[in-house]
Amino acid sequence: MASQDTTEDRFQHHLETVRILFGSKIDTMEAYTTKVCDICNEALASGNIRHPPITLRIKKWESAKGTLRRRQKERIARQRLRTAIKRLGLAGLDPGQILDALHEFGGLRISLYFPGDVERVISLLSNRLEVISKWRKDQDSDIAQKLEKCIEVLDGPGAAGKAVDLVKREFPGYRATHLIVKLFTKDILPAKRSPWNDIKVEIQIGTLIMHVWSEIEHDMLYKPLASQDQKISREEEQVLDIINGIVMTGEGALRQLETCMERRQDQRTKDKSAFAISHYELGVWIEKYCAERAKPLVSHDWKSLPELYEILKTTGDHQHSKVESIIDEVFQDFQDQDEEVRRDNISLFILKVLCKRSPETQPPSLELNGAGMLGPIAQFWATHFVHSLNMAIYLGVEDKFICIDGTPKPSMTTTLDILHPYDPHVSPILNPLCS
Repeated sequence: MASQDTTEDRFQHHLETVRILFGSKIDTMEAYTTKVCDICNEALASGNIRHPPITLRIKKWESAKGTLRRRQKERIARQRLRTAIKRLGLAGLDPGQILDALHEFGGLRISLYFPGDVERVISLLSNRLEVISKWRKDQDSDIAQKLEKCIEVLDGPGAAGKAVDLVKREFPGYRATHLIVKLFTKDILPAKRSPWNDIKVEIQIGTLIMHVWSEIEHDMLYKPLASQDQKISREEEQVLDIINGIVMTGEGALRQLETCMERRQDQRTKDKSAFAISHYELGVWIEKYCAERAKPLVSHDWKSLPELYEILKTTGDHQHSKVESIIDEVFQDFQDQDEEVRRDNISLFILKVLCKRSPETQPPSLELNGAGMLGPIAQFWATHFVHSLNMAIYLGVEDKFICIDGTPKPSMTTTLDILHPYDPHVSPILNPLCS
């Protein structure tokens, strides 16, 4: 008893230390987790993954304290279980498989419509974030309680035969893939590398219906019981197991639905008169047609695909046959070039083709009216300059638009001076840029 009191006192001391550190780092953890969330959104967009918004949470102190107390209780129970196993010589039962005590204060939840997207998302995130650990997890609401029951069984007769049956369920419970991740150093500003050095974020990846069931289970049952220091009954656990079976059946149905949708999508790729209904479908068409032309897109992340879809939809060029015609012109432009057409640049090349097709992209000719055309020509270039800058900002490539390595960069005022219709002024230092 004295030993337990000493352990509890030591834990209380550590808990107070953690509380102080927690309060001092909460803003830092939130900023770090937000950065991870931004990278996850970019990764899923690059993979053309359909998904609801990613949810972000930072534990409040009361919740964090409860987590720490629960982890402490589980550690004690695990130690008791390890002692019982060692005494009985049951070397085949690994306590580490029963309890996973790794939890983080910052977390993200990625809910997916289809189970088949889970592995794709894991692959995308693994290329963008440093994955510290990865595991498949099911719902264990009160691990300490289960460990206590294991100890009781191991202390009784026929221990080896009962231990397995005790924790067996008809269905596996909450299932999701969990990643513990860190940002790569290159993604952290130098000024933030020190305070962000030891922070990790937990990411849960699973289906939307599984996450919804988990939230209902936790908020409606486990959380209220835990606040009253009560435990779930055997009957309640059995009912939850039945509900989980329904959820598992739903996931199976989603797999079938995903297959049906892929079959329908495959049929639509044969309909040249169809109009793309989303940027996801547009990406499928582009990818498939490039492969048919024996010029598959190089394995890079998609960029600007949603923006490209909106532009094509506005111009009426999101029809299947028109998309393929534009891609043909893209490859014609690249016949004598070494540059590769990739997922991350084909959107820009498609827009380039659209610009070439437009008669408004050619400036007025000086031959029509000599000096009298200087004004319209200057207006033409000034208008196109502003429109091009707006488009670059819309596509998120404004840095590439305004940056010319090794060459002085004119300001907006200087640019308008250059384009003045009657008295253009060019600084000597900018002559190479304007020649």
